[in-house]
Amino acid sequence: MSHWSSALFEHAPWPMAVHGIKTNSQGKATDFYFVAVNEPFKELWSHLNTDWLKEGHIKQHPYPSDVFQAFWQQQHHLSHPSVSEQQKIWVAEKQSWYELHFFSINESHFACSWQPLSAAETWQIEYERLKHYMNSSPDSIQVSDIRGQMLYINQEGANRLGIVPEEIHR
Repeated sequence: MSHWSSALFEHAPWPMAVHGIKTNSQGKATDFYFVAVNEPFKELWSHLNTDWLKEGHIKQHPYPSDVFQAFWQQQHHLSHPSVSEQQKIWVAEKQSWYELHFFSINESHFACSWQPLSAAETWQIEYERLKHYMNSSPDSIQVSDIRGQMLYINQEGANRLGIVPEEIHR
């Protein structure tokens, strides 16, 4: 890393990690390893009691494995170092949503930052998840206020009552 990017990495208020990509004899990305982590990263994952530079690799890491693995395999074949990808994940231990930003540094290294989402962004994600679960349910689900006025009904409930959900969701 250059001097300015090293200083940015060390003094960033959000968790960050720099990774190297391991390849097989055919040059295909097969794993990654931790090159550097900043203090906020260590604090975020302190409950795992892991020495990330010594032990951290794909079999033991805090990233969502399917999305992350696809990212670094794709990144390994990209030559432009400014390509970026992002992913939102829930960290149960912290009871918070984070937005992960992956950045290609060069052909063999990439970085990841963990930025906590705002309350509004978190609320929107939770609302969309709840709506998805309710609409996916085979059961009738409705929400009413204290006067008994229906505020929400899922599609299955609307089907059973012979109404259109949009009539309720004004």
